Amino acid sequence: MSEELEIRSRIIQTAFEMFEQYGFSKSTMEDIAEHLHISKKTLYKHFRNKEEILKEGFHTYRCDIENAIDSIINDTSLDFIEKLRKLMMFIAGKAKHFKSHFMEDLQKNHHEIYTEIQEFRRKNAYAKMSKLISEGTEQGIFRQDIDKNILVKMYTSSIQAIINPDTLAQLPLSVEDAFKNIITVLFEGIYTEKGREICKNEKINEKKETYDEVIL
Repeated sequence: MSEELEIRSRIIQTAFEMFEQYGFSKSTMEDIAEHLHISKKTLYKHFRNKEEILKEGFHTYRCDIENAIDSIINDTSLDFIEKLRKLMMFIAGKAKHFKSHFMEDLQKNHHEIYTEIQEFRRKNAYAKMSKLISEGTEQGIFRQDIDKNILVKMYTSSIQAIINPDTLAQLPLSVEDAFKNIITVLFEGIYTEKGREICKNEKINEKKETYDEVIL
């Protein structure tokens, strides 16, 4: 890596750490330069403003995530369950960089960038999860009587609805915990063995009642 690219990388990393800790609006170019122990002149030589740092940082972050997710999904040394667990943990780990107050700041003051991040989450999640769920169905991990498009929609809708500043502010959960709960409910279900048995009996009774109605 050239010296110039290394400096730009350091600027982006330090700036994002500050955005996460203090919020985007409260972090200034002067603050970023001070944390890096460089002059403002040097900082402005590489970036015109903090909006430019944010955009370039996000695009770099997006490419890294896409490559990492593709690497997990295409790893033939992992079985399906390992892929799913590794993928979810990776996503949860990355999500913590977009803490609720950081996203709330972007949502209020830089809606264009906020929308781009949300759209990336939606499209990337839909495409990758669709591929993974297809693989799980083929391997007999997931039931074949459940439409994969519905499952993917449920997943992406849950992410969109829950992993956002307004919802997280009302929950005593971190971003990582919210992700884990979503995955547990969608892929493992919320029934206990007793609950599954009750549900099974109710379905049997429903079928019997329907049969009786037809006979009568």
